[in-house]
Amino acid sequence: ALLHLLNTVYYDAQHQTMTVGLSERHSRSVLYDFKHLPGVMAAEPASASQVDFRAGSRMHRGSVTAVCADAHLQPAYDTRAMAAVDVPADGIMLATRLAQKLDVGVGDLVEIHFLEDRRPVARLPVTRLVETFLGTPAYMHCDNLDRIFRRSPSVQFVHLWVDPRMESEIFDVIRSVPALSAVVLRTASIASFRDTIIRHLNIFIGIFAGFACALCLGVAYNANRIALSERGRELATLRVLGFTRGEISYLLLGEVALLSLVGMPLGCALGRLLTAAMVRAFDTELFRIPLVIEPSTYGYSLLVATLATLAAGALVNRRLRRLNLIEVLKTRE
Repeated sequence: ALLHLLNTVYYDAQHQTMTVGLSERHSRSVLYDFKHLPGVMAAEPASASQVDFRAGSRMHRGSVTAVCADAHLQPAYDTRAMAAVDVPADGIMLATRLAQKLDVGVGDLVEIHFLEDRRPVARLPVTRLVETFLGTPAYMHCDNLDRIFRRSPSVQFVHLWVDPRMESEIFDVIRSVPALSAVVLRTASIASFRDTIIRHLNIFIGIFAGFACALCLGVAYNANRIALSERGRELATLRVLGFTRGEISYLLLGEVALLSLVGMPLGCALGRLLTAAMVRAFDTELFRIPLVIEPSTYGYSLLVATLATLAAGALVNRRLRRLNLIEVLKTRE
């Protein structure tokens, strides 16, 4: 699930090599300066504004991201459709989680209080809802944002697509420009996500998986051991009547194997329901984990359960072969 989130957020939804933050807003003519840097193959503008969203008695403090119509490096992305979506020329596009918090839907009006410059207030209709994995974003057309502030077309961030062979050189050149406030490399963000989230989470996942394997073996052995204890007298009687060890092993272990075969698909179904419940529990404003279970996960689970059943069956079969017929049959009637 985390790898799916990583691929969606940093590969499908983003295509820029780096994002450059300007210390103050500039006219879009600054894009020509970036495009003429050696190794820069594309440059696109972007802006963001801190706002207060209000809908009736509900309020949320967040930001509005301005996206231009021809944005390709970092467009507005809908994780439900797994595709980039066009930002409408009028109105505002909200993440589903934000719309739920404000209790609004498509067509409803949202009052937006901007927290910078002249602090304008705009009432805009919700034109579309999009699913996201991170945060509660809101998208607006860049021209519409500039029109609300009554300013000429401006840019606050610049997304750059750079030749990989020139990435380090461009980074050094851009970092030395005093008019810039920040430079974010997409590769650095991906590495940070892998190190701080996936790697640490994999440690806990490995611990839990180890406990699960031990529990699976314990349950399988316990089921076999209980079956042997309950049927010890009957199995000993069959041995006295002439049944071979292999035949009584088949009767005992065959029943356990049949129960395991019936229980494994049910376990996979219950596991998916448990995972869905965990995904709903992790649904917060900060991030959402997608419900993604690889087919190999079911394969590993079935393999562990099968090996545990075989190992438990082998241990019980040893006890069965050493069954003392006289002691077992000497039971009180």
